[in-house]
Amino acid sequence: LTSCACFDGTGTGKTHTMEGDLSKPELHGVIPRSAAAIFEALERPDYVEKSICVSFLEIYNEDLCDLLADSGAKKAKLDIMEGKNGPFCR
Repeated sequence: LTSCACFDGTGTGKTHTMEGDLSKPELHGVIPRSAAAIFEALERPDYVEKSICVSFLEIYNEDLCDLLADSGAKKAKLDIMEGKNGPFCR
């Protein structure tokens, strides 16, 4: 993860909320705090095997895109579906 001191075009602070300031742990945003919590939980001795799958999704103008998908210059658009365990995307 890298730090970004900029805000989105509307100036509402969404980027800061998600990333925060990585120079100080108390100023971390949602993404670094979530990653730290996941890796901290996986350090428990009851986890014998560990595997992590990550998605980084963007909702923009009612389109859902996977920002980590290898799709060249185009964003990989996803569909939101309802499953037996709740909504999911594919």
